[in-house]
Amino acid sequence: MPASAPLRLAIFDCDGTLVDSQHAIVAAMESAFTAMALVPPSREAVLSIVGLSLEGAIARLAPEQNPALISELAGHYRSYNIRIRESGEAFDPLYDGIAALLDRLAAEGWLMGVATGKALRGLRHVLATHDLAHHFVTLQTADGHPSKPHPSMIEAALAETGVEREHAVMIGDTSFDMLMAGAAGGPGPRGRGGPPPPGATGARGAPRGPPDARPPPPPLTLRVRAGGQGQVDGRDRLDGRLHPVHPGAAHVGARLRHPQGSPMKRFWKTAEALADGPGWAIRLDGRPVRTPERALLVVPGEVLARAIAAEWNAQGEEIDPRTMPMTGFANATLDRVLPALGTFRGQIAAYAESDLLCYRADGPTELIARQQAHWDPLLDWARGAHGIDFAITAGILPVDQPARTLAALRGAVEVLPPWLLAPAATLTQISGTLVGTLALLGGATEAEALFEAASLDERWQAEQWGEDADAADRLAARRTEFLNAARYCALVRAG
Repeated sequence: MPASAPLRLAIFDCDGTLVDSQHAIVAAMESAFTAMALVPPSREAVLSIVGLSLEGAIARLAPEQNPALISELAGHYRSYNIRIRESGEAFDPLYDGIAALLDRLAAEGWLMGVATGKALRGLRHVLATHDLAHHFVTLQTADGHPSKPHPSMIEAALAETGVEREHAVMIGDTSFDMLMAGAAGGPGPRGRGGPPPPGATGARGAPRGPPDARPPPPPLTLRVRAGGQGQVDGRDRLDGRLHPVHPGAAHVGARLRHPQGSPMKRFWKTAEALADGPGWAIRLDGRPVRTPERALLVVPGEVLARAIAAEWNAQGEEIDPRTMPMTGFANATLDRVLPALGTFRGQIAAYAESDLLCYRADGPTELIARQQAHWDPLLDWARGAHGIDFAITAGILPVDQPARTLAALRGAVEVLPPWLLAPAATLTQISGTLVGTLALLGGATEAEALFEAASLDERWQAEQWGEDADAADRLAARRTEFLNAARYCALVRAG
């Protein structure tokens, strides 16, 4: 790096980014809940809170529990990890390609740091196990900072290294990392699959080794954008986090569990949709349904109301919120969106600054051609519909969109009907493209086609190096969530 070049800082998350710690985290959480005679949360639920500080994570997994019990659960979790480490059984494997990536970044003059919800003791154990400690000049952990997405860790890393915000990037695998970056106002996230530092491909941030090396499966999700507001990824839930998007089933389930954490039993025979003033209410054996925040579940149209009632009628002996996505979107709208319309619209509109469609791979030729074939028509639609243009890049650093473009896209979000905002947020955060969401809502593309375009990079990677079972499962889950959001939009518009 030339002597006149500014210092650059790459801040990594640890769990799920540097090392594959999923199994260990799930096992520790299961042990903690079992020790307290509680039903352990599902693997999916546990992985959705990776990145938070421990107490904050447990509070989200067990929202009905009091602070004292949450503290006890955290103690059991820590005790389990200590026992495992002392027994020599603990080993979180390093993701393939990470060591080479760190070496390359170091060789090119990047400073590196870690910002993690782990305790400092645990982080040092991981770095010592893999002989990585020498790479990192700043370590920010839960011991000395509020939980993500509070920006404290990033602000401390910048202060310790003297790096300017516009020359720093945050590399992580969860929305908490990205929200933290956005909250710091500096190494903020861009849409899914943004321009990485050297050694990471444009294909959704999967790390890439030297040109003659086989790239590994894509464990690393990279978001890079200097300045601006926070974004989200597919793990967000409308449960009180800073960025209330991707409402879905988690918001349904907040009150569908007994205090002990076990699923609630079905207590009604028939659910029906009934006219209620200007809207339609859901009734269970004639009794009104309320949202997790105790608002009456009343929606604007009969078609949507009947779809929600059908979800309740389809429940078995135990209620499964995961099978009630329409209810989840309606709950989210009433509890989170309508009370804060301006904030919610602004968070969706922030994607205009870092739309996936504007960040292209620099090779190989076939991938470039696929991106052009799938993404250019969506940008062309926006150019025609809104009279705007876009800055397209395949470079390392983020690119600023024209002010007129940002204003036009913000305006398009401002006029979306309120009951479309919750699903629009999910469509945008899963796809990484606000332009694509607006094209879908404008009838310029279909949901299946948009998801195929947005997931192009993952599918390309699988074609080249074989399909990874976990990655395929995640992609399938995102597809289901995406199509559910599109269906909800259609139901709202059907009246």
